[in-house]
Amino acid sequence: MLDLYLISLFSLILTEYGFQTRKRALIAFEGKWRWYRTLLRAVIWAGAFAFSSQIGSRRALLYYAVAFALGEGWAYLFRRLIKRDIQGGFAYGRPVVHLLPFLFAGIMPLILLFLPDGLVPKSYLSGIISAPEILGPAFAVVMLWNWATLFTVSLLGLVRPEQVEEEIHPLIGAGEVIGILERLVTFVLVSVGGFAAVGFVVAAKAAVRYPQFKKREFAEYFLIGTLCSMGIAVLTALTFGLR
Repeated sequence: MLDLYLISLFSLILTEYGFQTRKRALIAFEGKWRWYRTLLRAVIWAGAFAFSSQIGSRRALLYYAVAFALGEGWAYLFRRLIKRDIQGGFAYGRPVVHLLPFLFAGIMPLILLFLPDGLVPKSYLSGIISAPEILGPAFAVVMLWNWATLFTVSLLGLVRPEQVEEEIHPLIGAGEVIGILERLVTFVLVSVGGFAAVGFVVAAKAAVRYPQFKKREFAEYFLIGTLCSMGIAVLTALTFGLR
């Protein structure tokens, strides 16, 4: 079931967030439907089925087809909600909307869980696409890139909108690059058991911004953003870390 959930979630996060900057992501959210996103999701699901142990089962094929179709519906609904938020004054959307892919991705595996035995095979995906040592870290990297950035700044936008507003206009800023790097480094360190080294990452980041801590607004902005960003990285490493 975890493999099916990851495949569904991976396809949504990769195609809707990917490895673009947050500025480009916002432009994409407000733009029109792009056919290549749907094509990429179709390729991901087709690959999952091709490497599954149920490749010869018509019922399993039907399940994958329904899962893909529902995924397209969730993607459409997600884009409408995030676009509505942006146009409604939430510069980066609301945090709860960025969490919706995690809810949507779990619906099909839950349906499969409660179906009668024999109706649809309880597929266990096997092969390179679902190997835990590959699928988990691959999803983690995608999630820690743009999704984590947008979730963090959307949360900051609720408490410190004036600080976030200053960074909306540049295509990409140093803070965004630092945030991505700190999450990836933290993910690797926690995955290999180096929890103590995470403190040095936080200390290095704080040292660079130390002169700005005299401003209370910036100090709160920095603290909330860092705790959220690092917290996501730690939880991701504990859940999908390197094995």
